[in-house]
Amino acid sequence: MRVPPCESSNFFSLRWVAVSEVGWFRFDDAYQGVGYTVEGMGACAILEVWRRVNFQCRHRWVGPKATPGSSAMSLLSDGVRSQLIAIYCGGDRHYHDLRHIETLLMLAREHAGEIKDNEAVEAAIWFHDAVYDTRRTDNEAQSAKLSRLLLAGAAADERLAFIASMIRASANHHVPESMEAPAAHDCALFLDMDLAILGSPAEEFAAYERAVRLEYDWVPEKEWRAGRSRVLRSFLARPFIYASRKLRRSHEAPARWNLMQSLASLDGGGRD
Repeated sequence: MRVPPCESSNFFSLRWVAVSEVGWFRFDDAYQGVGYTVEGMGACAILEVWRRVNFQCRHRWVGPKATPGSSAMSLLSDGVRSQLIAIYCGGDRHYHDLRHIETLLMLAREHAGEIKDNEAVEAAIWFHDAVYDTRRTDNEAQSAKLSRLLLAGAAADERLAFIASMIRASANHHVPESMEAPAAHDCALFLDMDLAILGSPAEEFAAYERAVRLEYDWVPEKEWRAGRSRVLRSFLARPFIYASRKLRRSHEAPARWNLMQSLASLDGGGRD
């Protein structure tokens, strides 16, 4: 079995050896000294470790001026990033997982030229779903507290407070009224990127809805339909789902269509 090389091979020297499906291999990050050794594991486990390493390679830096070895381009240390990767790989996560974080990081890179504080937005992305328990109502507040704890000393307190504020705002996806430009603009883009899935192609939106339902599999079907309907109607009741002009142009119409289709399905499926 061959393990694919790191997609960011121009940044990292990635060496590996794999012997059959129960063999061993090792990744060596020549720049940062991050090594992974797996012995006696099957092909799926080996590929999962490769996925994590590859993810770290691609997302070690953010922003339009990011360069190899420039760890200053991120507020997250390698250790903090590794902790968060482990959290997002939890078995109880079906949508709010590492793929969700990767999607938002890719969107942040696409919009990097429009973001004033790329490092702060990157940090908010990494932490905003770090605490995720569908039986709780304070996940965003607890995630914000975790960001202050793990990023202590990485930036001025004012920036850490801004990151925490963006994370808390992801609870209702409204930019805080007290937030002024340019912070408010960055927060709007961050929240819109988190909601980008609502305006995705129909098949991606359907997969998202199935994944979220799995995260709430403990909720009886009748209660799920009622609660989910309230959430979707709250978005449709807004003058605009997206706060930024760019995502409003690209995502507003398909998001409203997806939400209306989902509501019709929820209402229809709930009838006797």
